[in-house]
Amino acid sequence: MTPNLGVVFDVNVWLAAVLGPDSEYPYLSKVPPQTSNASADAVSLALDGEMFKVFTSPHIINHVARVLSGEGLSTNTVGDFLQMMTDITHFSGGSVFEPERQSLDSPDFEDNLILDLALGTGSTVIVTLDRDFLALNPWRGRLILHPRDFVLNLLSRR
Repeated sequence: MTPNLGVVFDVNVWLAAVLGPDSEYPYLSKVPPQTSNASADAVSLALDGEMFKVFTSPHIINHVARVLSGEGLSTNTVGDFLQMMTDITHFSGGSVFEPERQSLDSPDFEDNLILDLALGTGSTVIVTLDRDFLALNPWRGRLILHPRDFVLNLLSRR
């Protein structure tokens, strides 16, 4: 994987980074060493800004906001996390991008929106916790990886 690598984090990866086991949000541990929260580790690696570019979409941001609000987090905490998401995205060299609808390859509408983002940004890796989504790997020359596999792959290339 190279600095020009485009990566899309599924909604569930962003959410697990803040709500998942052993989350230390708003703190993100520097990786390595790895923590027990692979999603937080993946997001933390994006802070390097040297290994890959993160791309996200308004759909992902809005979905994360809905779930965090539904979990009872304060408006300020939700806003802070969304700001962190966009900061990480831009810091990595990626962007917030609204893709065209192109993919109907997954029976899950939400997964197709993530696939559309990968196509629209030329991203070659999608990181997800969704088992059904992982079953599509590889998809049109793109890898669909669990956060732990993504982190291990990146660290092995350092």
